[in-house]
Amino acid sequence: MADQAGRRQAVSRRLSRPTPTTAQVRDGAGGSGQAAAYARPVELAGRQIVFDACFNFRDVGGYETADGGRVRTGVLYRADTLHRLTPADVEVVRGLGLRTVIDLRTPREAARHGRAPLGEDEVVHLHLPMIDDEPDDARDDGRPGEPPPSAEPPSPEERAGFYLAMLERGGAAVAAAFRALAAPDALPAVFHCTAGKDRTGVLAALVLGHLGVPDDVIAADYALTERARARFRAWAAVHEPDTAAATAALPAWMQETRAEVMLAFLDRVRQEHGSVPQLLADLGLGPPTLDGLRDRLLEPGPAG
Repeated sequence: MADQAGRRQAVSRRLSRPTPTTAQVRDGAGGSGQAAAYARPVELAGRQIVFDACFNFRDVGGYETADGGRVRTGVLYRADTLHRLTPADVEVVRGLGLRTVIDLRTPREAARHGRAPLGEDEVVHLHLPMIDDEPDDARDDGRPGEPPPSAEPPSPEERAGFYLAMLERGGAAVAAAFRALAAPDALPAVFHCTAGKDRTGVLAALVLGHLGVPDDVIAADYALTERARARFRAWAAVHEPDTAAATAALPAWMQETRAEVMLAFLDRVRQEHGSVPQLLADLGLGPPTLDGLRDRLLEPGPAG
Protein backbone atom coordinates (compact mmCIF):
# COMPACT_ATOMS: atom_id res chain seq x y z
CA MET A 1 0.00 0.00 0.00
CA ALA A 2 2.84 2.37 0.83
CA ASP A 3 4.47 1.65 -2.53
CA GLN A 4 1.19 2.38 -4.34
CA ALA A 5 0.72 5.64 -2.43
CA GLY A 6 4.26 6.68 -3.30
CA ARG A 7 3.67 5.96 -6.96
CA ARG A 8 0.47 7.99 -6.98
CA GLN A 9 2.36 10.92 -5.45
CA ALA A 10 5.03 10.56 -8.14
CA VAL A 11 2.39 10.73 -10.86
CA SER A 12 0.91 13.83 -9.26
CA ARG A 13 4.33 15.48 -9.27
CA ARG A 14 4.84 14.54 -12.91
CA LEU A 15 1.64 16.17 -14.14
CA SER A 16 2.76 19.19 -16.12
CA ARG A 17 2.21 22.46 -14.31
CA PRO A 18 3.80 25.12 -16.54
CA THR A 19 1.98 28.13 -17.83
CA PRO A 20 -0.84 26.60 -19.87
CA THR A 21 -0.22 26.21 -23.56
CA THR A 22 -3.48 26.36 -25.47
CA ALA A 23 -4.50 24.93 -28.82
CA GLN A 24 -7.73 26.35 -30.16
CA VAL A 25 -9.73 26.18 -33.36
CA ARG A 26 -11.40 29.38 -34.46
CA ASP A 27 -15.12 29.56 -35.17
CA GLY A 28 -15.72 28.63 -38.78
CA ALA A 29 -12.16 27.42 -39.30
CA GLY A 30 -13.34 24.65 -41.57
CA GLY A 31 -14.73 21.22 -40.90
CA SER A 32 -18.33 20.26 -40.29
CA GLY A 33 -21.09 22.37 -38.83
CA GLN A 34 -20.46 20.58 -35.56
CA ALA A 35 -16.92 21.90 -35.51
CA ALA A 36 -18.03 25.46 -36.20
CA ALA A 37 -20.55 25.29 -33.35
CA TYR A 38 -17.86 24.87 -30.72
CA ALA A 39 -14.72 26.85 -30.00
CA ARG A 40 -13.12 25.62 -26.80
CA PRO A 41 -9.46 25.91 -25.85
CA VAL A 42 -7.56 22.77 -24.91
CA GLU A 43 -4.65 23.11 -22.49
CA LEU A 44 -1.53 20.96 -22.39
CA ALA A 45 -0.83 21.80 -18.75
CA GLY A 46 -2.41 19.31 -16.36
CA ARG A 47 -3.05 16.88 -19.23
CA GLN A 48 0.51 15.88 -20.06
CA ILE A 49 2.51 13.64 -17.73
CA VAL A 50 6.16 14.67 -17.81
CA PHE A 51 8.74 11.91 -18.10
CA ASP A 52 12.49 12.01 -18.51
CA ALA A 53 12.42 10.15 -21.84
CA CYS A 54 8.84 10.12 -23.11
CA PHE A 55 7.53 13.40 -24.43
CA ASN A 56 3.96 13.15 -25.65
CA PHE A 57 2.25 11.08 -22.95
CA ARG A 58 -1.06 12.64 -22.02
CA ASP A 59 -4.52 11.90 -20.70
CA VAL A 60 -7.28 11.55 -23.28
CA GLY A 61 -9.94 12.22 -20.64
CA GLY A 62 -11.61 15.32 -19.30
CA TYR A 63 -13.29 16.41 -22.53
CA GLU A 64 -17.02 17.13 -22.53
CA THR A 65 -19.25 15.47 -25.09
CA ALA A 66 -21.94 17.09 -27.21
CA ASP A 67 -24.67 15.27 -25.26
CA GLY A 68 -23.55 16.46 -21.83
CA GLY A 69 -21.20 13.67 -20.78
CA ARG A 70 -17.52 13.79 -20.04
CA VAL A 71 -14.62 11.46 -20.85
CA ARG A 72 -13.23 9.96 -17.67
CA THR A 73 -9.71 10.93 -16.66
CA GLY A 74 -7.01 8.54 -15.53
CA VAL A 75 -8.18 5.62 -17.65
CA LEU A 76 -6.93 6.21 -21.20
CA TYR A 77 -3.70 7.79 -22.40
CA ARG A 78 -2.02 8.50 -25.73
CA ALA A 79 1.75 8.66 -26.12
CA ASP A 80 4.85 8.59 -28.24
CA THR A 81 7.18 5.58 -28.09
CA LEU A 82 7.71 4.07 -24.64
CA HIS A 83 10.95 2.23 -25.32
CA ARG A 84 13.11 5.02 -23.88
CA LEU A 85 11.47 5.04 -20.42
CA THR A 86 14.04 5.40 -17.65
CA PRO A 87 13.74 3.48 -14.34
CA ALA A 88 12.24 6.60 -12.77
CA ASP A 89 9.78 6.88 -15.66
CA VAL A 90 8.74 3.24 -15.20
CA GLU A 91 7.82 3.96 -11.60
CA VAL A 92 5.60 6.83 -12.74
CA VAL A 93 3.94 4.55 -15.31
CA ARG A 94 3.33 1.94 -12.62
CA GLY A 95 1.68 4.64 -10.54
CA LEU A 96 -0.90 5.05 -13.30
CA GLY A 97 -1.99 1.46 -12.77
CA LEU A 98 -1.77 0.64 -16.47
CA ARG A 99 -3.13 -2.72 -17.54
CA THR A 100 -2.80 -2.50 -21.32
CA VAL A 101 -0.21 -1.04 -23.73
CA ILE A 102 -1.25 -0.86 -27.39
CA ASP A 103 1.71 -0.40 -29.75
CA LEU A 104 0.76 0.92 -33.22
CA ARG A 105 4.31 0.96 -34.62
CA THR A 106 5.42 -1.07 -37.61
CA PRO A 107 7.05 -4.48 -37.01
CA ARG A 108 10.40 -3.00 -38.01
CA GLU A 109 10.09 -0.09 -35.59
CA ALA A 110 9.13 -2.42 -32.75
CA ALA A 111 11.96 -4.85 -33.51
CA ARG A 112 14.54 -2.07 -33.81
CA HIS A 113 13.69 -0.26 -30.59
CA GLY A 114 11.86 -2.75 -28.41
CA ARG A 115 8.78 -2.11 -26.34
CA ALA A 116 8.00 -0.46 -23.03
CA PRO A 117 10.20 -1.85 -20.21
CA LEU A 118 7.21 -3.24 -18.33
CA GLY A 119 6.87 -6.90 -17.44
CA GLU A 120 4.27 -9.34 -18.73
CA ASP A 121 3.03 -9.65 -15.16
CA GLU A 122 2.39 -5.89 -15.06
CA VAL A 123 0.64 -5.09 -18.35
CA VAL A 124 -0.72 -6.76 -21.46
CA HIS A 125 1.38 -5.72 -24.48
CA LEU A 126 -0.54 -5.67 -27.75
CA HIS A 127 1.33 -4.97 -30.99
CA LEU A 128 -1.22 -3.73 -33.55
CA PRO A 129 0.66 -2.13 -36.48
CA MET A 130 -1.50 0.40 -38.32
CA ILE A 131 0.78 0.34 -41.36
CA ASP A 132 3.20 -2.20 -42.81
CA ASP A 133 6.94 -1.91 -42.92
CA GLU A 134 8.14 0.18 -45.83
CA PRO A 135 11.62 0.84 -47.24
CA ASP A 136 11.69 4.40 -45.93
CA ASP A 137 10.64 3.64 -42.37
CA ALA A 138 14.28 3.25 -41.31
CA ARG A 139 14.27 6.95 -40.56
CA ASP A 140 13.35 7.41 -36.92
CA ASP A 141 11.04 10.38 -37.26
CA GLY A 142 7.79 8.66 -36.40
CA ARG A 143 6.23 9.01 -39.84
CA PRO A 144 6.69 5.76 -41.78
CA GLY A 145 4.40 5.39 -44.73
CA GLU A 146 3.88 9.12 -45.21
CA PRO A 147 4.38 10.58 -48.69
CA PRO A 148 8.01 11.50 -49.54
CA PRO A 149 9.12 14.74 -47.92
CA SER A 150 8.53 17.85 -49.98
CA ALA A 151 9.27 21.45 -49.17
CA GLU A 152 5.82 22.38 -50.48
CA PRO A 153 3.29 21.76 -47.69
CA PRO A 154 0.22 19.76 -48.69
CA SER A 155 -3.20 21.22 -48.02
CA PRO A 156 -5.17 20.07 -44.96
CA GLU A 157 -7.38 18.11 -47.34
CA GLU A 158 -4.36 16.31 -48.81
CA ARG A 159 -3.07 15.42 -45.35
CA ALA A 160 -6.55 14.23 -44.44
CA GLY A 161 -6.46 11.99 -47.51
CA PHE A 162 -3.25 10.42 -46.24
CA TYR A 163 -4.85 9.75 -42.86
CA LEU A 164 -7.87 8.18 -44.51
CA ALA A 165 -5.64 5.95 -46.64
CA MET A 166 -3.68 4.97 -43.54
CA LEU A 167 -6.95 4.13 -41.82
CA GLU A 168 -8.07 1.99 -44.73
CA ARG A 169 -4.78 0.06 -44.61
CA GLY A 170 -4.83 -0.21 -40.84
CA GLY A 171 -8.52 -0.78 -40.27
CA ALA A 172 -7.99 -4.23 -38.77
CA ALA A 173 -5.55 -2.78 -36.22
CA VAL A 174 -7.99 0.01 -35.33
CA ALA A 175 -10.79 -2.50 -34.82
CA ALA A 176 -8.53 -4.69 -32.69
CA ALA A 177 -7.55 -1.67 -30.58
CA PHE A 178 -11.21 -0.82 -29.94
CA ARG A 179 -11.95 -4.41 -28.95
CA ALA A 180 -8.95 -4.45 -26.63
CA LEU A 181 -9.93 -1.19 -24.94
CA ALA A 182 -13.51 -2.38 -24.46
CA ALA A 183 -12.43 -5.56 -22.66
CA PRO A 184 -13.56 -5.63 -19.01
CA ASP A 185 -10.08 -5.50 -17.44
CA ALA A 186 -8.24 -3.45 -20.09
CA LEU A 187 -8.22 -0.03 -18.42
CA PRO A 188 -6.24 2.00 -17.60
CA ALA A 189 -4.54 1.75 -20.99
CA VAL A 190 -2.19 3.66 -23.26
CA PHE A 191 -1.86 3.54 -27.04
CA HIS A 192 1.19 4.86 -28.84
CA CYS A 193 3.21 4.91 -32.04
CA THR A 194 6.65 6.52 -32.43
CA ALA A 195 5.96 10.26 -32.34
CA GLY A 196 2.43 9.98 -30.97
CA LYS A 197 1.28 12.08 -33.90
CA ASP A 198 -0.25 10.42 -36.97
CA ARG A 199 -1.24 6.87 -36.07
CA THR A 200 -1.91 7.76 -32.46
CA GLY A 201 -3.71 10.93 -33.56
CA VAL A 202 -6.05 9.01 -35.85
CA LEU A 203 -6.91 6.43 -33.21
CA ALA A 204 -7.46 9.14 -30.58
CA ALA A 205 -9.75 11.01 -32.97
CA LEU A 206 -11.85 7.92 -33.60
CA VAL A 207 -12.14 7.10 -29.89
CA LEU A 208 -13.10 10.67 -28.99
CA GLY A 209 -15.41 10.95 -31.99
CA HIS A 210 -17.17 7.74 -30.98
CA LEU A 211 -17.67 9.15 -27.49
CA GLY A 212 -19.27 12.31 -28.88
CA VAL A 213 -16.48 14.84 -28.29
CA PRO A 214 -16.96 17.79 -30.68
CA ASP A 215 -14.77 18.01 -33.76
CA ASP A 216 -12.90 21.14 -32.80
CA VAL A 217 -11.96 19.73 -29.40
CA ILE A 218 -10.64 16.59 -31.09
CA ALA A 219 -8.68 18.78 -33.49
CA ALA A 220 -7.29 20.89 -30.66
CA ASP A 221 -6.20 17.76 -28.81
CA TYR A 222 -4.41 16.60 -31.97
CA ALA A 223 -2.68 19.99 -32.22
CA LEU A 224 -1.16 19.61 -28.74
CA THR A 225 1.37 17.12 -30.12
CA GLU A 226 3.28 19.89 -31.87
CA ARG A 227 3.84 21.61 -28.55
CA ALA A 228 4.55 18.42 -26.62
CA ARG A 229 7.21 17.36 -29.12
CA ALA A 230 9.29 20.50 -28.64
CA ARG A 231 10.90 18.98 -25.54
CA PHE A 232 11.72 15.81 -27.48
CA ARG A 233 13.71 17.79 -30.02
CA ALA A 234 15.77 19.41 -27.26
CA TRP A 235 16.34 16.01 -25.58
CA ALA A 236 17.29 14.30 -28.85
CA ALA A 237 19.88 16.96 -29.64
CA VAL A 238 21.79 15.78 -26.56
CA HIS A 239 20.93 12.08 -26.32
CA GLU A 240 20.19 11.01 -29.91
CA PRO A 241 21.93 13.45 -32.24
CA ASP A 242 21.32 11.28 -35.33
CA THR A 243 17.59 11.28 -34.64
CA ALA A 244 17.69 15.02 -33.98
CA ALA A 245 19.48 15.63 -37.27
CA ALA A 246 17.03 13.47 -39.23
CA THR A 247 14.09 15.26 -37.65
CA ALA A 248 15.58 18.70 -38.28
CA ALA A 249 16.09 17.82 -41.95
CA LEU A 250 12.38 17.22 -42.49
CA PRO A 251 10.20 19.95 -43.98
CA ALA A 252 8.52 22.01 -41.28
CA TRP A 253 5.03 20.83 -42.24
CA MET A 254 5.94 17.23 -41.43
CA GLN A 255 6.50 18.22 -37.82
CA GLU A 256 3.24 20.14 -37.53
CA THR A 257 -0.09 18.98 -36.18
CA ARG A 258 -2.44 21.63 -37.50
CA ALA A 259 -5.98 21.48 -36.17
CA GLU A 260 -7.30 22.09 -39.68
CA VAL A 261 -5.83 18.76 -40.80
CA MET A 262 -7.82 16.84 -38.20
CA LEU A 263 -10.98 18.77 -39.02
CA ALA A 264 -10.50 17.87 -42.67
CA PHE A 265 -9.95 14.22 -41.75
CA LEU A 266 -13.16 14.08 -39.73
CA ASP A 267 -15.01 15.68 -42.64
CA ARG A 268 -13.60 13.03 -44.99
CA VAL A 269 -14.71 10.29 -42.60
CA ARG A 270 -18.25 11.62 -42.81
CA GLN A 271 -18.09 11.96 -46.57
CA GLU A 272 -16.92 8.37 -46.96
CA HIS A 273 -18.80 6.66 -44.12
CA GLY A 274 -21.50 9.04 -42.88
CA SER A 275 -20.20 9.30 -39.31
CA VAL A 276 -17.47 8.06 -36.99
CA PRO A 277 -19.79 5.42 -35.45
CA GLN A 278 -20.67 4.17 -38.93
CA LEU A 279 -17.00 3.94 -39.88
CA LEU A 280 -16.42 1.82 -36.79
CA ALA A 281 -19.38 -0.36 -37.73
CA ASP A 282 -17.90 -0.69 -41.23
CA LEU A 283 -14.73 -2.00 -39.57
CA GLY A 284 -16.82 -4.81 -38.06
CA LEU A 285 -17.30 -3.37 -34.58
CA GLY A 286 -20.68 -4.13 -33.05
CA PRO A 287 -22.73 -2.76 -30.16
CA PRO A 288 -21.11 -4.95 -27.47
CA THR A 289 -17.72 -3.38 -28.20
CA LEU A 290 -18.83 0.17 -28.95
CA ASP A 291 -21.38 0.42 -26.13
CA GLY A 292 -18.98 -1.27 -23.74
CA LEU A 293 -16.28 1.28 -24.50
CA ARG A 294 -18.69 4.17 -23.98
CA ASP A 295 -19.75 2.71 -20.64
CA ARG A 296 -16.13 2.44 -19.49
CA LEU A 297 -14.92 5.81 -20.74
CA LEU A 298 -17.85 8.17 -20.11
CA GLU A 299 -19.21 9.73 -16.96
CA PRO A 300 -21.86 12.41 -16.36
CA GLY A 301 -20.78 15.90 -17.28
CA PRO A 302 -20.85 18.95 -14.99
CA ALA A 303 -24.59 19.34 -15.50
CA GLY A 304 -25.27 15.59 -15.22
